[in-house]
Amino acid sequence: MLGCYHDLSRDHAAWTQRIHAVLFHQGASCCAELGTPAGRAKLARIAAEQLSPVGQTQVAAAVLMLDATEAQMGVLRRQLHAWARSMRGARVLAERLYGVGPLTALALTAWLGGADRFSSARKAVRFAGLDVTVYSSAGKRSPGRLSRQGPAVLRCACTRQRRTMLGPPLLITPTTRRSRSGSTANAPRCPRPANWSVKPCTS
Repeated sequence: MLGCYHDLSRDHAAWTQRIHAVLFHQGASCCAELGTPAGRAKLARIAAEQLSPVGQTQVAAAVLMLDATEAQMGVLRRQLHAWARSMRGARVLAERLYGVGPLTALALTAWLGGADRFSSARKAVRFAGLDVTVYSSAGKRSPGRLSRQGPAVLRCACTRQRRTMLGPPLLITPTTRRSRSGSTANAPRCPRPANWSVKPCTS
């Protein structure tokens, strides 16, 4: 069930990116908040005023797919939340770990199992594919990368939880001003994506 929800989430992100690609290639205005009624209304305005007939058809098809995907994700999300509330391990993780919501707690419980399954935290990290590997050949070492082994759903849940805890990324533009120390503290931030892992949200 978690795998199905993960696949739908990826499809939702892909259709959102297609809408942005159509707007970009036809020189239309940007529309960031596609997950809100106001954002959808703005997208409809932009499509009617700035896109070609082909672009309007592409955006309309993508919006229909977003609606269908969101409906199915809502059904699965309610079922997964009910399972997370009924499982003691998921409840304990959601209560004790900062930033972990019901779905991430459920993924951790489903794949990592009990506390005695791994003898060390390093083995659990390696199982999830979150350990950093370095390839070395002929005296040259490539930059460290995640091994990406193990269950993709668990790795995705952990990385999303970490990104959400750190906050939305900076939106770097030509007008972004930096302080003398090089900080971009005053830079605008990208809108936070719909997330399924972090407190105090109910996801």
